[in-house]
Amino acid sequence: MKKTTCYTYFMIRGDFDPDEITAILGIQPVRSFRSGEPVFYMKDGQKTDTGRTHQCSCWEGCRCDEYDVIISNQMEKTIEPLIPRIEQLNMIRERFDASLTLEVVPSICCEHEKPCISPSMKVIDFCSEVRADLDIDWYIDNA
Repeated sequence: MKKTTCYTYFMIRGDFDPDEITAILGIQPVRSFRSGEPVFYMKDGQKTDTGRTHQCSCWEGCRCDEYDVIISNQMEKTIEPLIPRIEQLNMIRERFDASLTLEVVPSICCEHEKPCISPSMKVIDFCSEVRADLDIDWYIDNA
């Protein structure tokens, strides 16, 4: 039986070396790539080159896969290691003209519990302090 799931993570995009972002934040990314690197996708367990290149650099970290019907709890787990680094995040945003985003990716099974996606004031305050977007990518499964 399929279930509703969700994961959250923090993303930084811009023109930078992702290793420099890692050094500044002291947090290992879950995924990163540099502008100009090839774009790959996985097909049948094989890494396949798409023939395209990334148009910007990206650093993704602090991923939370621990689904909670109250999605704000996941958002808070994602930002928790970043809260003491607000000054560094603002420096990164300004120095690299980077965009910061808190990503929320729910996959909702219509026959399963429906998550509450309402950011807490802690999440709203953090996003406001670092000028981060809050992006929610919905995936709905009717089966």
